[in-house]
Amino acid sequence: MAAGLLGPDRMPFGQSKFRVIDLGFGCGDQSIYLAELTRKTRRTGDSAADSPRHLLLDSYVGLTIVPSQFRLANKRLFSSSDTNLSRFKLFCADAAKPSTWSKDIHEAVTDTSTKEDGTDVGPATPNQATWVLALDTLYHFIPSREPIFCHAFGQLNASIMAFDLLLSDTPSIWDLILLRLVCLFAATPFSNFLTITEYRSQLVAAGYDGNKIEIRDISDHVFAGMASFMERRDGELRNIGMNIGRYRVAGKVFKWWARSGIVRGCIVVARR
Repeated sequence: MAAGLLGPDRMPFGQSKFRVIDLGFGCGDQSIYLAELTRKTRRTGDSAADSPRHLLLDSYVGLTIVPSQFRLANKRLFSSSDTNLSRFKLFCADAAKPSTWSKDIHEAVTDTSTKEDGTDVGPATPNQATWVLALDTLYHFIPSREPIFCHAFGQLNASIMAFDLLLSDTPSIWDLILLRLVCLFAATPFSNFLTITEYRSQLVAAGYDGNKIEIRDISDHVFAGMASFMERRDGELRNIGMNIGRYRVAGKVFKWWARSGIVRGCIVVARR
């Protein structure tokens, strides 16, 4: 909805269709959600009859670098035999490095594969848009976000919608040292933690119009709630002699971020 693709009823505006390229789909939760959203129909008035389908997605291409996630997401997404998911394709590949993508991936994300009769599929129509989706993944990208930003703008002609982690404008030296340690253990490049101004500049350098970039800080709705949730779960499990294990450290990190404000959780929309 922040990208302006859905109305208040969570249905697409008008008759436009969207191609989504999902960078880092994890275990497939968002893939399944989008598949369910695509199958929805719009009800008219109080009638139980459904109007013709308003398909949100013309196609969906998902990438993950983790083989186990790829296998699980495939199993979850395509387990329903009564569902037509021909528009959905999942791949195991490094989303941060488009230069390493296979021919099948490049064809899928640009929709240049051939039909059964051997003819080429036509290019995107004026009422069809391509969006790169990245939910809580871009700050993991090695060596940086720059390759995918440039590829999205230059080769995919795509807009970007993401949830990403950015850096406060006024971090203390001590907080920066701690953040470097967190990045080391999380195998995340510290250089990916940019301020909002630096992040916007990186998008502009890739080709995006600064006037069409929106970065919305939603930290107050993210870190404190996640930390509190993990603390509650840990307490519940301790009552039966268990705990949340390594996620306890993540909970402490979220609590620190909520208290210090050094890391900001932001929704990013860059329109092509």
